[in-house]
Amino acid sequence: MKKVWAFLEQLTAAALELGRDDIAEAYGVEYDPRSQLQECIGQLNERFPDSPRVQILYGMRREASGDLTGALKLYDAILEVDEAHAGIWERRVAVYRQLGDTKRAAEDLCRYLDTFYTDIEGWLELADLYASRYELSAQSFPPPFPPFSPSPLAASSSFPAYTDR
Repeated sequence: MKKVWAFLEQLTAAALELGRDDIAEAYGVEYDPRSQLQECIGQLNERFPDSPRVQILYGMRREASGDLTGALKLYDAILEVDEAHAGIWERRVAVYRQLGDTKRAAEDLCRYLDTFYTDIEGWLELADLYASRYELSAQSFPPPFPPFSPSPLAASSSFPAYTDR
């Protein structure tokens, strides 16, 4: 039964990201484009009341309907309760990017990466934000290493571990 709820959450998130209100129709929810995804989120909320993951879906629903400031207010309220929720920080950065506020997106992403510093995709997103903000392109800088060759730093740091002295 756990898989049903995980599937419904994934289905709802995918439908919101793709802008497809009709996806859930095949999975037992009567088709009404205005309320179908709201019904899916409502079922999840009944099963998991006050869950931050369900709250993210409500925020994504607001984003999909164009209410970006409403989504930000919801995300701010969730962060007041749980400041270490990675999904909320990621959604906030996405909303600021949609609003065209790359400065605020970069600031939020820096705060996120202070906590979740091992998130490689977050670092790549930050690099992309800085590049777009300062109108830099990939051609502006040569690659640090030749393509398809291992990093010399990685090779040199692992070399002593695999040799006998």
